[in-house]
Amino acid sequence: VPLLFTENETNAERLFGARLNELEHARCGDLIGCINRRENAFGCGHSSRCHLCPIYAAIRAVLAGEQAVAQQEHEFELEASEGCARRWLRYGVEGVTLDGQPHAIVAIEDFTDRKNAEETLRQREETYRALVDSVPDVIARFDREGRHLYISPNVAEFTDWDPERMIGKTHREIGSPEPMRLAWEDALARVFERGEPFETEFTLEQPDGVTILDWRFVPEFDSQGRVATVLSLSRDVT
Repeated sequence: VPLLFTENETNAERLFGARLNELEHARCGDLIGCINRRENAFGCGHSSRCHLCPIYAAIRAVLAGEQAVAQQEHEFELEASEGCARRWLRYGVEGVTLDGQPHAIVAIEDFTDRKNAEETLRQREETYRALVDSVPDVIARFDREGRHLYISPNVAEFTDWDPERMIGKTHREIGSPEPMRLAWEDALARVFERGEPFETEFTLEQPDGVTILDWRFVPEFDSQGRVATVLSLSRDVT
């Protein structure tokens, strides 16, 4: 399935490091640097693994009159400066008729860096969550309106609140006892205003007894140096 490029000269050199006349009638594997095309002298479309290539399959399907393929993602093994490298590509294929003949328009985006960044972030979040879930403190994060952005699951050990239902709600909205709500609102307002940590104790009266909580509030700053959120740590010191 040879490719016919209609992009302008500047884009061709920027994207593929070659001029348009060097790319005309190139195949998909030549464009992305598929290592499998080296297996056969005829190149892309003729190796023993080409039938496994989702881009190749999508192009052939569209040329056969099937529906367009949009926004698919796949990890490919491609040529690199040092051997080969695994890269994530997002691709789409749409059919078009030119001069009475079926053609396929192929859009390919290399989003490996973004994919790796997302995976790194996911792993960090998992590590952070595992760390948070392992400590005895109840950990929460609040925005300037006093809404819960995060609350550790162990809050259920001290109250009858459902952690998932607390997200996006203030202490007033979840029905906290008024003394506790007022103390919490005052502490949050203080930290947001002053930008300094604050620590205090609160006595929580419950039907099964009294619990004394050590509260610590820590400001979290944005890139402009302003307090964006407040992290709270509550520990039972009864």
